[in-house]
Amino acid sequence: MQGPRVLVIEDEFLIGLELVACLQSAGLQDVEHAPTEKEALRRLHLEWWDAVLADANLNGRNLDQIARTLHERAIPFVVLTGYDPGSLPASVGHVEVLTKPFVPSAVVSAVRRSLQRDRQSKS
Repeated sequence: MQGPRVLVIEDEFLIGLELVACLQSAGLQDVEHAPTEKEALRRLHLEWWDAVLADANLNGRNLDQIARTLHERAIPFVVLTGYDPGSLPASVGHVEVLTKPFVPSAVVSAVRRSLQRDRQSKS
């Protein structure tokens, strides 16, 4: 049985790689990175994902379009931000928000909780 697929959307390449490695070392093996809003949206429309970990600011653009797409496709997600969580667009809705600098174990726990909530909502 294949494990869950997780997409990390992070514009800072090294942070994106660190997040992927963090999730993979915790046992989530099918984790991939999208470094731009355009790439993330393309992959969200063309591929199937169990969960997403997304930075709130992608090269100066907010998460609005990505959040709308995630809600439309019913993909659970966690937001990672270095800004005040109150500044997130309303389209993000009620999802878990983690602040930067992040603690790797908190990121893993948040992604696992989003996967668990999704499984529970579908059963």
